[in-house]
Amino acid sequence: MPVRDQHAKDIAKAAPKIAAVIRSVLADQRTALITEARAATGLTQADETTKLSDALKAAVGVATVIGVTRVAGALGTDVSDDDEDAATDLAGAMAYKFAAQFTSTSLSQLSDLLDDGGDTDAWFDSRADSADAASETLASDAINGGAQDYVDSSDGTDGATKTWAAGDNPCPDCSDVDGETADASEDFSNGAPYGPIHPGCDCTVDYTPAATDESRSQRSTMTTRSTLTAADRDKLNDSDFAYVDSDGEGHLP
Repeated sequence: MPVRDQHAKDIAKAAPKIAAVIRSVLADQRTALITEARAATGLTQADETTKLSDALKAAVGVATVIGVTRVAGALGTDVSDDDEDAATDLAGAMAYKFAAQFTSTSLSQLSDLLDDGGDTDAWFDSRADSADAASETLASDAINGGAQDYVDSSDGTDGATKTWAAGDNPCPDCSDVDGETADASEDFSNGAPYGPIHPGCDCTVDYTPAATDESRSQRSTMTTRSTLTAADRDKLNDSDFAYVDSDGEGHLP
């Protein structure tokens, strides 16, 4: 399955859990305003950020682990307990960042609405409706972020590369780097290590393991020292070979 199709499938798996959490927290905030007649300032940034962040961590963690598992499969490496712990820690940080931004916007809009005597019920309905789009972007970020964190911190990923894979409706900045390849630990030419780079972005990256001596030997079985006749080998020096692999096997250019 092409990586962009797999990414869309993974987002569809992770995003609904995130959206459900966002809607649940918004429902609690609506109840607080109605039953306790609080002003928007009564819902504090710190408290509401912590509530949303704590509620989101497990759902975001599902997405980061998806990313780790996917890239490990692509690179043929193992996922250790430490890798899973790192994915959980990353999920906590990403959940808090999202929660802080989402809560700040919500409370600012609520404050203005209450000052103007606006319809808070309609606002909460609209905010809840936006949860799907927000959750898809967060899920994409967590999946790609989990994959990149694994590549940056795990053994066996040295020399790997990654290729930008734009989503179905890429923006110009995403289109410009679609198909671009970079070292797995480096940023692309747009300055980003992976997508999303804007709300609604569903771009991802395709990781490729480094070429190994063994794989090169398998591709070049007719040009190794061992496949030559004794007479031919005697005519050659080590310097005549393009490279010598880890088993001491020489390979002709």
